[in-house]
Amino acid sequence: MAISGFRLGIYVFKDVEIIDFAAPHGVFSVARRFDPELEAFLVADALRPVQAQAGLTVLPNYSFADRPAMDAFLIPGGFGTRQEIRNGRLHEFIRSQPDTTLLTSVCTGSWIYGQMGLLNGLPATSRKEPDHVEAKPPGQVPIDRLA
Repeated sequence: MAISGFRLGIYVFKDVEIIDFAAPHGVFSVARRFDPELEAFLVADALRPVQAQAGLTVLPNYSFADRPAMDAFLIPGGFGTRQEIRNGRLHEFIRSQPDTTLLTSVCTGSWIYGQMGLLNGLPATSRKEPDHVEAKPPGQVPIDRLA
């Protein structure tokens, strides 16, 4: 069965920055009032509670194994991206998406796409503040900090 509308999958992981996943979800929630075909949902490695930064715990709607249909996949930032850049299960999940799935990120979420080589040859941005991890950006593309 084909799914109509636009579906945004938002990845959540340990120590994800709350505003980085909650704000896009909230925008879709408001926009859905005008277009009920819009949907945002949370995706995680497994279908179990995920502890975001500051101790907030969220329950994802789908796990990687569920392979939810989506038009776009968003990776938020947060301290947890330092571990996620080497998460092979996440990399496999991303690579398994159809070519038509838009890949996007917030803040340090771009590091994951960079580590996977998906940003090679493309301009990319990350967060404003410098970080020791950014001294050696993942992948082959320099990730510019926002001014």
